[in-house]
Amino acid sequence: MRVSGVLDAVRVPGADAFAGLADLALLGTVLAFALIASAESLFSAAAVDRLHDGPRTEYDRELLAQGSATRSAACLAPSP
Repeated sequence: MRVSGVLDAVRVPGADAFAGLADLALLGTVLAFALIASAESLFSAAAVDRLHDGPRTEYDRELLAQGSATRSAACLAPSP
């Protein structure tokens, strides 16, 4: 598959793709992964802050960047 730009690689899912989001088990799993990934990101940032004397991490920006990267990666993932 050849991609000439980011917009060519993004495929907007249809309405049937969102039907699984109503499943409570799926929502619980997604929430658990999101919380674990957020905690890991914050723990890593705090550990790096202890290793240097420079400017400290802005945790709200760290979480925003983590969420943006995750969303972007999900949008660009090839569909099965």
